[in-house]
Amino acid sequence: MLLCTLVLIFFSIIAIIGGIIFNFHEFINDYRPVNLKNVIATFLYIIIWIFILIISLKNHFFRIIKLFSAFWFASFITANISVFINMSEANAGWAIPLVILFLSQWYGLKYFIGSSVNICVIIAFLSLLILTIDVISIQQNRYKKV
Repeated sequence: MLLCTLVLIFFSIIAIIGGIIFNFHEFINDYRPVNLKNVIATFLYIIIWIFILIISLKNHFFRIIKLFSAFWFASFITANISVFINMSEANAGWAIPLVILFLSQWYGLKYFIGSSVNICVIIAFLSLLILTIDVISIQQNRYKKV
């Protein structure tokens, strides 16, 4: 069980760092076109997180689900902040590290959806969906123990 938990944490870190590395250059230089590398990195990121979620839920790794819930909550908040910044054109240099950490992995979506605002809305929705699944599974586990 511990080994599986460590493997899931390892894969989540690889997904996050790999997504940043493969999408960073184009993400930072938004004027550069999205390429196949960005699309593949984004889809691998999504596939890895689906895999992590399924394995965690199937094996009832509720502690790790709580940890990943914090990640998805931060991703949700960052996506919403990014929507606000893009729509209001507010100056938010302080948010750049958060945007890089939580949103750059999704840059490949720009190949299909040209609008950064729409991409952030999709990220916020998916983050909220995963967060909801996590919270519901944690709540169900809590009631099973009673």
